[in-house]
Amino acid sequence: RGLGDVYKRQVSTQSTGLTRVFVRMSQENEAFVFTYDTNENLRFGTLKAGLNNIDTPCFFVPSIKGHPPNLPRDLIQGIPEMKAILLNLADFINTGIIKNYSGIQQFLGLPDNIMLFLSSRDPFFWNPTSVESGQFSINSTGGRQRISTERWLELQKMFKTPLFSPLSYCVSHNSSLKMAKKCVDLNLQWLDKSISSTPDIQKRVFGAIQGGQHHVERMRSAKETASRNVAGYILDGFGLDETPQQRTQLITDILKVLPVEKPRMIIGIGVPEEVLEAVELGIDLFSSNYPNVITLLDCALTFSLGIEEKDIPADKINLRDPIYRLDTRPILSSCTCYACKNHTRAYIHHLLNTHEMLSMILLNIHNFHHYLEFFKLIRENIKPGSFTTWKNDFMKYRQNISFSMAVSY
Repeated sequence: RGLGDVYKRQVSTQSTGLTRVFVRMSQENEAFVFTYDTNENLRFGTLKAGLNNIDTPCFFVPSIKGHPPNLPRDLIQGIPEMKAILLNLADFINTGIIKNYSGIQQFLGLPDNIMLFLSSRDPFFWNPTSVESGQFSINSTGGRQRISTERWLELQKMFKTPLFSPLSYCVSHNSSLKMAKKCVDLNLQWLDKSISSTPDIQKRVFGAIQGGQHHVERMRSAKETASRNVAGYILDGFGLDETPQQRTQLITDILKVLPVEKPRMIIGIGVPEEVLEAVELGIDLFSSNYPNVITLLDCALTFSLGIEEKDIPADKINLRDPIYRLDTRPILSSCTCYACKNHTRAYIHHLLNTHEMLSMILLNIHNFHHYLEFFKLIRENIKPGSFTTWKNDFMKYRQNISFSMAVSY
């Protein structure tokens, strides 16, 4: 049977008010199992693809040429919660050597327990896509590239990523209605060609929901994509100049028409407050450049993860600031990352001011570790039913922070 054929079993739980929904697919080792709160749309569970599985809500770490910025394999293994990585299609269009490997995971030398997701959207930069002669067009390391659906399927067959998005023509939030309609039409055509090629594709492809700011096109895209037999859904085109109010309304309406038994992903939402709101609305998977943006600002994340520390800002600290020149404390005394266990603020300050690459490495180790622990804390509060209380406390704790830095770009 296809991916859409599911088996549900509900179990009421008086203590938490949760309804547990089990979803099983016919293919062994491939399933999405989650629990959601019937009153608040909160969802948590496990995403399984091939031999890998990750708990949701979760964060797919963005990558440059296949690795998180500044983090080689050994450092990835030193961050326990780093279990999922988002790959950018533009990084590998011209990498034909991958065909000599068992897949892109082996080519990159990534640990087997890392789940990969191949996307046509770059989470680091707004890389405008376009359409040329009916083909997807994007900037890559080899210049502007056109990709037909057939070529895309050949690449996916070579890459063998467990999850991926189809070719997706992404328009910015302020695009015209005519452009948004064209975007939705083309994406649906490309999706249909992809899922009709082979049954295996349907178990791994996430349908992209586009439409910019135009509610009518967003809803048409959502309804049409929901009618296809796909593994999950990507709410694409967010984090591109829309207001928080616009984003909330669009996400809320889109999720109403999507099947509850399939995972929902959003790319471009990274600020903690925005993540919490999206989780509350019903998003399962996230990816953005937020932790790396903090690193590029010479900063380290310091917001509380439940362990209060004295004299620590509720957001981040700028380690280039001269006040840290003689500070022999770690970034956070409660943090267990490599940077905090082995180095001091004064040393990282020195590295930043001498323009040493190691400064970026240590900051990204800390920032990705801290951010992934934030997602772990989200899951730990959803399961017992304490998420709403914890979220309200967290928002109050950070209420004086301006977080309008439109996500990642």
